[in-house]
Amino acid sequence: MMKLLYLLLLTLSISVNALAQTINGKIVDVKKLPIPNATVIVLSQSDSSFVASTTSKEDGTFSLSQLSYDKAVCLKISSIGYKTVIIPVSRSTMGNIELKEDSKILKDVNIVGHRIVNDANGYNLALKNTGLENCNSIQDVFAFLPSISIEKNKINLLGKQPIIYVDGIKLTSQDELKALSPKRIDRIEVNYLSLGEGANAMGGTIKITTKKEVDGGFSGYLQESISEMLSYGHVYDSPTFVFDASCGHLTVNYYAYYSHQKLLEDAKNKYSYKMGEDVSYISNTRSWSNVFSNRLNLSYEVSTKSTLALSEYLENTDVKNNQYNDDMHIYGPEHQFLQQTVLKYILKLDNKGSNFEITADYLGNKHHQTQGERTNEKELPTSYLSQNTNMYCIAPKLVKKNKLGNEMDLGLDYQYIHSKDKTENQLNRMTGYSPSVYMNYSGKFKAFMYSLGLTWEFNHMEVISNGVESSSNVNCFCPQTNLMWMLNQKKNTMLMLMYKESVENMPYSVLSAFRNYDTPNHYTTGNTSLSIPRDHQLMFRFDLNSHLAFMMMYERILDDIYFDHGIDEQNPSLTWSRPENANYTQAIGARVEYTFSPVKWWKTKLQGAVQQIRFSSYEQTLTGKCCGKFWFNNNFNFSETFGASCKAYWETGTSFENYSWRPVGNFDVSLWKSACKEKLRFALDATICARGRKIRTKGDGYTSFYTNTTKPSSFDFTITWNFNGGKDVRQRTEAKSIQEFHTIKEQK
Repeated sequence: MMKLLYLLLLTLSISVNALAQTINGKIVDVKKLPIPNATVIVLSQSDSSFVASTTSKEDGTFSLSQLSYDKAVCLKISSIGYKTVIIPVSRSTMGNIELKEDSKILKDVNIVGHRIVNDANGYNLALKNTGLENCNSIQDVFAFLPSISIEKNKINLLGKQPIIYVDGIKLTSQDELKALSPKRIDRIEVNYLSLGEGANAMGGTIKITTKKEVDGGFSGYLQESISEMLSYGHVYDSPTFVFDASCGHLTVNYYAYYSHQKLLEDAKNKYSYKMGEDVSYISNTRSWSNVFSNRLNLSYEVSTKSTLALSEYLENTDVKNNQYNDDMHIYGPEHQFLQQTVLKYILKLDNKGSNFEITADYLGNKHHQTQGERTNEKELPTSYLSQNTNMYCIAPKLVKKNKLGNEMDLGLDYQYIHSKDKTENQLNRMTGYSPSVYMNYSGKFKAFMYSLGLTWEFNHMEVISNGVESSSNVNCFCPQTNLMWMLNQKKNTMLMLMYKESVENMPYSVLSAFRNYDTPNHYTTGNTSLSIPRDHQLMFRFDLNSHLAFMMMYERILDDIYFDHGIDEQNPSLTWSRPENANYTQAIGARVEYTFSPVKWWKTKLQGAVQQIRFSSYEQTLTGKCCGKFWFNNNFNFSETFGASCKAYWETGTSFENYSWRPVGNFDVSLWKSACKEKLRFALDATICARGRKIRTKGDGYTSFYTNTTKPSSFDFTITWNFNGGKDVRQRTEAKSIQEFHTIKEQK
């Protein structure tokens, strides 16, 4: 009888296991905080054979569906910085699974590659215990991430400046990152080609999530930075204040920073005219800018499933422009006021990550500039520019996820833009609206991950310039597809192929006829008759063992905007630059990068990129020389309280369109030290040496030469005081912006 009962129970146990084809749960730490990107492996209890695997999501949850097994199984759960656990599977819903920190691993682990999780659109990274959280600046953090480089202190993703979000808020500019310490970053998500950003998004997106504490309280820091240049003295100081607090259902985040900066440049200029004498002079820019910006984020949990959020950003900029050119002085004040208001409502639809959200967004920009010229003999007439632009947008979005992890994104937005530009005796008005609808589906089939998307957008713009009316309508369908083949999931070896079509935003500054003089002999003006460019991007990527990555890129921009150059008909001593439409610009490039750690406290990244551009206008077709760029980044964590970094950049000489550039480069180092249980942090950043830019420009009837002779050696000192109190801090800012200004300028 007992044997019969035993056989019956054994048969029942096997039957239950055979029918249990779904396993789900949530990975948390000892504080009940979710652990994203933890590895979950299903193993057979009898022989430890592999059954299936997955990784935990942002909220720590995981789900394994359509499993096929007829024996007892167990879960092996691991995450860097935590002790691995193995637990038997007794039911479909495992509930919370707690991982404890491993102190030994915390001291030794310092390899970024093992924390990267790839998907069809890009990758995401949990920053904890990578060593990057101790970097001096957020630019130093991104310098070690795949496909990202730092150029002119700006973050570039595959050679383009990406759209950046912090806790769901779209930044107005990368300058807002000054208020974000690497210590506050929890996770970074990188998408090579932007999804749901409209047909105007040419680059990718970066989403930064800050650390979240669930028990409430407050924390923040006070920071002061100053900069000294060996040849020019004091050039920069900037106090920064950051405060986070949580009280019940309300979460508050506030930051403010002020910068007082000297804008300086020493340069040699020469203009060689075919039908006249050469002109050469030395220019010295000695301007001062004062910028105050602050952002307040409020998030309120209306219920367990819904959240209401508000974000308000204000920025005020005043610049005292002063440029001295031998016996001429170009001067004048410049003022800009920027306001951004975002209101957002989020409704959680299920426990799989599905939600509905609606965003209302306003962005206003007021820009005023006066420019005067004075010589030793007389005062020349003063010119001025006044420009006001207002944007309004409303955007609902639905994200639907299923048990298999597949995701459907549906959304639409409607943008209305009004801009008024007054220059001298000329008045320009622009009114435009742009409705768009997008759909994107992401999924997984065995070792393949895929994403398919389509965006429809209609752009309408009406322009009145000096009483002359004109209008344009652009109707476009922009497809996008991404495919990734995971060759070896354990070693992060994979192939990826991406394609996207997009249209560029028309820069509002091209409506202005304002003559902006950057030298006494040269000015830049706008053009109201431009067509909107269309961009096609194709990228191939191969990753080997999370250390070596190789990429090839092809891009073709139809009706691309370039600058034409010529001589002023009324004044032969003046030259001008004006934006025009080309037939196309075509670029072919390759990029390779290698990241490794020679020892546990030293991380290094070697990166190189080459590109060749072919340009075709209505007058000529040109193929530029190959341009190479090389980066060498090093990060040193000597101890938990002391570290350093050094980085170098070199760009080869090249030529393109009407320009020729000589090689440039720079070498920078930094040191940091924390004290008083990390309450205080001291940092030193220094530019040891750099080579300035030299450009030759061929115009219609002249050739100009520009040489930057600024002495760049500088030292930046930063001291930070971190504070906290009450309970732990929880940040749950959900506000998001989907607007951005674009300004077209001729860059030297």
